Amino acid sequence: MFHSALRDLHAHKRRFQLPAVAVVLGVAFTSGSLLYTQSVRTALEQAQATAQPDVSVAVRPDTSADDAARGARARLDDRLLNRLRTLPGAAAVRGTAEGTAFVVGPGGELIGPRGAPGSASAAG
Repeated sequence: MFHSALRDLHAHKRRFQLPAVAVVLGVAFTSGSLLYTQSVRTALEQAQATAQPDVSVAVRPDTSADDAARGARARLDDRLLNRLRTLPGAAAVRGTAEGTAFVVGPGGELIGPRGAPGSASAAG
């Protein structure tokens, strides 16, 4: 029986190869389209999460500086916020602080679990 199957496989190679190639191509194209769709969806979600339609200019600290230069760079504080408000053409200026914050009890212990980073916004 095994000898007969091998002889039939050898006699009709293309009959067995072409469906195998079709299955491999179908799986490859389906996987590729699913991966592409997911990457586009993720990129759009990230763009929507960071989009601020009312912001024309964002002033951020220089994160490329090394540790020695970080102490010497300009601070993003209330003085800078007030300077930005006085610029000609500035309709509004808003200060926003983003990052991780934890609640600490009177004894210095952390209250609650460490969670995902949040953001705090202060109207300026």
